[in-house]
Amino acid sequence: MKRKTFTSLLLSFAILSACAGDGSNDAEKIGTATGAVLGTVVGAKTGSGSGKVLSAGLGAIFGAWLGKIIGQNLDDMDQQQANDKAQETMETADVGQTTTWTNPDTGNSGTYTPTSARTTANGEDCRDFESSVIIDGKEQKASGRACRQADGTWKIVE
Repeated sequence: MKRKTFTSLLLSFAILSACAGDGSNDAEKIGTATGAVLGTVVGAKTGSGSGKVLSAGLGAIFGAWLGKIIGQNLDDMDQQQANDKAQETMETADVGQTTTWTNPDTGNSGTYTPTSARTTANGEDCRDFESSVIIDGKEQKASGRACRQADGTWKIVE
């Protein structure tokens, strides 16, 4: 279950993150770094006693590897289309309404489906969602929660 949660968090981050820079493997670098950090956190939470350090280390390695794979396989246009559709979906789609994006150049595609909407105790608008991305014909699924930020954008929080 913890591994599934980690994979979901990493995939969700990769889907909703817009990557900027000179374009030289930015997605791969961001995916690797993010995966390593998330893997360390999840690994540390799954281990106990002296095994906690080992779990954190293994989590970092697994996370870096998975993040790198996702980053390598989503090109800049895929990422932009995925991010644009994610932002649009979180803002305007009804709960249960699935939206899709497709990059005709790569054939990669994805979906977003808001599954619930809520307002937190501090007044933040948040939406739970399910998402998928199909890279080279292989589907990866994720779920998470995104909340509207002060600037109007949506950010993964869970």
